[in-house]
Amino acid sequence: MVCSSCGNKNAYRISYSASGEKCDSCGANRGFKFADVFFDQRKGPYINENATDPVKHPHGTLITGRNHLASVLKENGLKETGDRRHGSRSPV
Repeated sequence: MVCSSCGNKNAYRISYSASGEKCDSCGANRGFKFADVFFDQRKGPYINENATDPVKHPHGTLITGRNHLASVLKENGLKETGDRRHGSRSPV
């Protein structure tokens, strides 16, 4: 893609706004964060007993969203993997 603002011919991301377009080199580098964990928005917040340290939180932690679940898992050194029946298996 070619950025019309700075003329960058190798732009890989262009954002459009009322002030014009900005590419990855001339615009503000605003990254985005997407946690790759499962959280069902329809059911809402829930208590997760398995993702937390049982000594610190013996009854579990109230998980409020996707990013919160990802931070709790990272804090405890855990990760989500699929199961044989309903999802893919992690090779690790």
